[in-house]
Amino acid sequence: MDTNTWHPVRGLMRHDSPAVRQHAERLASVAGKASFGSGYDDFIRAELGNVIDLFQYASSAGESVVTMLDLTRTGKKVSK
Repeated sequence: MDTNTWHPVRGLMRHDSPAVRQHAERLASVAGKASFGSGYDDFIRAELGNVIDLFQYASSAGESVVTMLDLTRTGKKVSK
């Protein structure tokens, strides 16, 4: 796990357990209706599916979810 969580725009964000179920439902609803454009559909649907799975799992366990922007995946990691 990358422990350099600093980001110039947004830090860590905690979604409390009551909100996790709502987020899971809303994300699933959006995923079923959305079109992302040629060439991006498969990738975005797969990534969105991973996020939905995470939120559904946390919801069923009564857990919170903490999110952060991961600069390591884009190659644009900024050092403080």
